[in-house]
This record gives sequence, structure tokens and C-alpha cells, in this order.
Amino acid sequence: MNFFRQLRRSRFRRGWAQSTVEFALIAPVFFFAFLGVFEMGRLMIEYTSVANAAREGARLGIIADVSPTVIQAEARKQAITVGLTPVVTVVVVRNGTVIPAQTPRTTGDYIQVSVSHTFQAMGGMLTDPNVPVSSTARMRVE
Repeated sequence: MNFFRQLRRSRFRRGWAQSTVEFALIAPVFFFAFLGVFEMGRLMIEYTSVANAAREGARLGIIADVSPTVIQAEARKQAITVGLTPVVTVVVVRNGTVIPAQTPRTTGDYIQVSVSHTFQAMGGMLTDPNVPVSSTARMRVE
């Protein structure tokens, strides 16, 4: 009778040790996959924010008497990013030619607002933790 109890206990201990080893082998894979999904979600949020900032800057820019400085400030305000301030570029095109953004815009001109930002991933998830994110919006001045 004593022999069977010892046999049962040793099998239980081996099973527990085996479960621990399996968990130690599989857990890093699951945690890495979970963090990868989390990082992709953060990247998509930043891209959507940058795209919205470019669109809002261009919407403000189609008003003829708004200065490029105000357009850049509004685009930066609309961008919800972590880390460095996004770079905003304002370009005005008249009859296929780029003109200085400070010149007054007229009906038929195109305004193009580009917003660029560097997404900084958490350490170790990507080979290069800095991913460039940018978006451009182009609208016609009415």
C-alpha cells in the first residue's frame, strides 16, 4: 500500500515540474506576441493622429487670410504624439508652381500640409525602435 502512495506522489511531482518547464518555454512567446499587438496599436493611434493633424491644418489653410505659422501651430496642436514635437510643413501651389507660403493665397491655389513624426517603440520590440510616421493633406483654396 505504501508503494502505491509513493508512486502516485512521484507522478504528481513530475507532472508539476513538467508543467513549469512548459510554461517557461511558452510564456515568452505569448508575452512577446501580446506586446507586439500593443505596439502595433500604439503605432496606429499615432498614425491616425498625424493624418488628422495634416487634414485639420489643410482645412484651416484653405481660408485665404490665415498665416502659415497659425496653420503649423494648429497642426501641432491636433497631433497627439508621444515624444518629440511633430514637424509640420506648409506648401502652396499656384498653377503647378510652388510659391512661398507667406504670399496671400487666392481661389484655385492648392495648400499642402505635411506632418512628420518619429514613433518610438518600446525597447527590444523592433530592430530599429524609431519608425517614421508621416501624412500629407492637400486641399484647394476656395
